[in-house]
Amino acid sequence: MINSKSWLGLIVFISWLSQIVYLFPLPSAMPVQAIANEAQLAQKKLNMVPEVIELDKIKKYSEQAEDKIWDRWILHATLILFGIMASVLAFKRVAFWRTAIILTSLCYLVIMYDPGYVDKVGLLESYKLKWKLYSSFNDLQTFVHRDVVLPIFYLATVIILPWHKIRKGKKQRDSAI
Repeated sequence: MINSKSWLGLIVFISWLSQIVYLFPLPSAMPVQAIANEAQLAQKKLNMVPEVIELDKIKKYSEQAEDKIWDRWILHATLILFGIMASVLAFKRVAFWRTAIILTSLCYLVIMYDPGYVDKVGLLESYKLKWKLYSSFNDLQTFVHRDVVLPIFYLATVIILPWHKIRKGKKQRDSAI
């Protein structure tokens, strides 16, 4: 029979494993083309740009964007690896498995979870904007998984695991008395 640590380890393992799909396709030269297309489209729409957008500036911005995308990809891949390792610690019943799961969950919430422009438009408006963006690309399941389910799951993990440990410690002290 599977004990509670193994169940939690399995659930955490699945949550981290489910994020591997977001690592593919690998970042490529697409940002270069996307920024160039966006600049040309903006110039055509506005038709008020006093100067022509130079190709050198587009190339510079696209290289910066590509570097940031690769940095974010490497960070996400590393965090997934650490999350999987934390869930394995729960399977193996290593003493600090709760701490490892809490730390990886906090890292996801702080580093990877991007609620959008919350500081500019507010949380609810930010989710509305993301909803429109994802729905225009027929990618609503990604929105629900990445921006709703995973943050709620990791936040619950950060809250429940320490509370469960404290409650368990009180029960042990009460039974010892």
